[in-house]
Amino acid sequence: MFLILSGLCVHIVFLASVFDIYFKSPVVHGITPQSTPPDPPAKRLVLMVADGLRADSFYETPDLYLRSIIQNRGTWGVSHTRVPTESRPGHVALIAGLYEDPSAVAKGWKENPVEFDSVFNESRYTWSWGSPDILPMFAKGASGNHVYIDSYNPSAEDFSGKKSTSKLDTWVFRKVEGFLKYAKTDATLNAKLHEEKIVFFLHLLGLDTAGHTHKPHSVEYKENIHVVDKGIKRVEELIEEFYQHDKQTAYIFTADHGMTDWGSHGAGDKSETETPLIAWGAGVSGPRPSRVDDPPSPFSWSVEHVARYDVNQADIAPLMASLIGVPVPVNSVGVLPQDYFNVSEHQLAELVFTNARQMAAQYKKKQELIKAGTLSWLYKEFPGLSESKEDQLLNEIKFHITVGRYNESIALSRELIELSLLGLDYYQNYYQSLLLTCITLAILGWIAWLFQSLISDGSSNVRNISLLDSYSNRKKLLALVHARFCVGGYGINIAFLVIIILTIALLALQVLPLQFYVYCLLPEFIWWAVVRSKATFIEAFHNLRRSMGLKKLSMLLFFHILGVELLVLSFFYRFILSIAVLGLALWPVLTSFSKPVRSSLLLGWMISSLFLAVFPLLPVIGREPNTWLVCVSGCMFILLAIICAWTLASPSIVEKKLQTFSVLLVQPLMLVVAIWNLVSVARSIDDKQGLLQINQIISWSLLAISLCLPLMSSRRMLLRLYSVDLSLIVPFLLLSASHEGLFILALMMNMFCWLLLEHHCADSAKNKLLDFAFGIAADKSVKERCLSSRDFRRAYFFFFYIFLSFFGVGNIASINSFDPTWVRCFLTVFSPFIMTILIMWKIMIPFLAVSCTFRALNIIVQAPTEKLFIIVLIFCEAMCLHFLHLVTNRGSWLDIGTSISHYVIVQTTVLFLVLLYGLAIVLTDISLLEAARRCNFVRSKYEESSLSLESGGGKQIMNTNPSLQP
Repeated sequence: MFLILSGLCVHIVFLASVFDIYFKSPVVHGITPQSTPPDPPAKRLVLMVADGLRADSFYETPDLYLRSIIQNRGTWGVSHTRVPTESRPGHVALIAGLYEDPSAVAKGWKENPVEFDSVFNESRYTWSWGSPDILPMFAKGASGNHVYIDSYNPSAEDFSGKKSTSKLDTWVFRKVEGFLKYAKTDATLNAKLHEEKIVFFLHLLGLDTAGHTHKPHSVEYKENIHVVDKGIKRVEELIEEFYQHDKQTAYIFTADHGMTDWGSHGAGDKSETETPLIAWGAGVSGPRPSRVDDPPSPFSWSVEHVARYDVNQADIAPLMASLIGVPVPVNSVGVLPQDYFNVSEHQLAELVFTNARQMAAQYKKKQELIKAGTLSWLYKEFPGLSESKEDQLLNEIKFHITVGRYNESIALSRELIELSLLGLDYYQNYYQSLLLTCITLAILGWIAWLFQSLISDGSSNVRNISLLDSYSNRKKLLALVHARFCVGGYGINIAFLVIIILTIALLALQVLPLQFYVYCLLPEFIWWAVVRSKATFIEAFHNLRRSMGLKKLSMLLFFHILGVELLVLSFFYRFILSIAVLGLALWPVLTSFSKPVRSSLLLGWMISSLFLAVFPLLPVIGREPNTWLVCVSGCMFILLAIICAWTLASPSIVEKKLQTFSVLLVQPLMLVVAIWNLVSVARSIDDKQGLLQINQIISWSLLAISLCLPLMSSRRMLLRLYSVDLSLIVPFLLLSASHEGLFILALMMNMFCWLLLEHHCADSAKNKLLDFAFGIAADKSVKERCLSSRDFRRAYFFFFYIFLSFFGVGNIASINSFDPTWVRCFLTVFSPFIMTILIMWKIMIPFLAVSCTFRALNIIVQAPTEKLFIIVLIFCEAMCLHFLHLVTNRGSWLDIGTSISHYVIVQTTVLFLVLLYGLAIVLTDISLLEAARRCNFVRSKYEESSLSLESGGGKQIMNTNPSLQP
């Protein structure tokens, strides 16, 4: 228990550390907004964001009103977004100019983890219409009550295809039209609308819903583009009419993220990170002929003759702020795209200078915070932008503007912006080397501590300290205990105490955050515990060398290191998993078994391994949904279920015929119903009838029943595994979109062959597999035997199957991406919480299948489960050490998002496995019928005792108790 609790705390620290090392919050408080130049080019701004609109889908659509704007009135380009390509991070980048705070992950990108400045906050008034998922977060972050929102009901976001997705957009356009009509009759509102520095925000969610439901190349998606185009044309006409064509309105049309061909987003595919950007109206430059150095446009876009100006998504925030003359949001990292402006050279120089001052103020505040919290003799200033150089650049820019050298001033402003961004990055990662060193030492120390726990039961159980080799000599035992707790104790304690005191003093003098104390002191405490137990390591190594030989020990270590490295590589190259599975296929050939293995079993192992090795070579799930492929896998499961039921229904293993036969018959029938329901849902959605209520009821009923049926089956090992696997398959198929059903079929077949092969090479091979059963009694019968090299192999196989389950049909991108096809049998109305739970359950199902098989294996081979989990933990920590140093906050945002996902996955794996194994114990050990019979037995005994008391016992008590005598 101590190891579990300490492991939980340590892994929480390791997991949190990566954000402090690489991804600290970009929000810096206490910055004063920079003043803006007078006479902005526009009085008002209309921002229109088409959620989920791809750049290529939009620019390839002919006969659009916005295409005529590109060719005649405005400036266009591609806005490059960052990972994660989700709605909240995209809108924060657009409107606040900063890329998402990593702490928002914990809140699903929906709430404001910290307050941030935005263009809406700096505006005089902002009116917005659209989705209830996006609008509130900008109203919440705004100071005062000048941001007004009007959103529709969340139930309007329907992915069933029954309702037209364009209705979400027409709702927004109707609301804007009604709002402007009402403003003509309301003097107060009319007066507000005629002030300067106001913003209209139209959030158009229809395209995102259409892309999820019908895919981006569908007719519905293209029709929705035309609906948005016509709506924008109508909104522009209404606004120009309302303001009597005063030519003081600027318009910006863009998208928060794109969408893959298979209707998902969240990762870094080009179709997800490239979105359209069109600007026109007051202060915006008109079309210019394309130049050689312009970004090339595909011929299919038919706009290659017009100059294209690409931007980063955060650059749109200073563009909007500069157009209407409000301060650039204080934490914005956007660089003003000067090619979009149609203003005088003097105005442009002033606008770029304002952007430079905003960036420099942000850099200076960050520098002050770091300098104030660092001892003077330890502080290292950013060499690229010292305080004197910053003042020099600011003075030179002002001078050039004063004397009319606008090109020189713009060039110097750009230089100041670039240096400020580099400085921000420098101070953002100021403590990176220190923290990275501390966490690396902590992980290495934790691995050493785990190894010490593996070879020793601890001080409370000195009779069997080493599980690798038991001591027969009492003197050796006492010598080991003395070495662990006495030898060098004072010297080691004093040395570590001095180091800890010095560390605390340095941290306190620099007034560093509390988490720094944890990161710096953790490795010192861990290594203090490890060094005190050095005699245990030395003795264990000698025992291993004597029992196994140095050559065999080196080979064992080599193969396990190679296995860990293969798993690390599989995170980047999925085909490595296929190579590893082919390597596992050769295992029975290289292993000696206690009795001959049937050729049919070897053939089954080889075929299932080859079948399993195919899936990492296939495209990730979500590319294109294939309902019939899911049905094929379901039919194969039904066939196998019938064969297994026929085999398991023999009288020799059936304890309760009614109970067993009911489960053996009901679960294959549930599979049949699930397949019918899956086909029915696909047809109804394709026919635009939506998710029928009867299908929804059947889906949820099958999910609920499948969770309960295993608990009603026999605890005989094969019967319970049969029941558990079928109960997991039913919801998995309902949540499947393509070939993942075939993958879990191959995985379960391969693991069953693994179970049979381990039974052959176990010491308990003389017992028939049919004789084993789950339950508390089975756990008590497991002997505390010595660990062997086979146990290390079994632990690695379990570890490998877990990662194969995770990456066998997907990768980081596919898991981060959202596709409503996965949950369409259960719901089609957008509900992030329920959808997330269903998708997480689907991801957990292969893990549970592996965990239940591993539990059965532990009972068969009588393995010490806790020690096997420590071995798994050592493997996992070795991978964590790799991924800690592979995390990056530079380069493409696909690389950044992927690197942090790798580290988080590995860190949470072991904690997740402990929970999974506990759930596997529930699924395999608990029997509801036995619990009911036990309750009935207790009740009957109680009733019998009550009757006996009433019939004779009560009189006897009265006669023998003097106080009750009359």
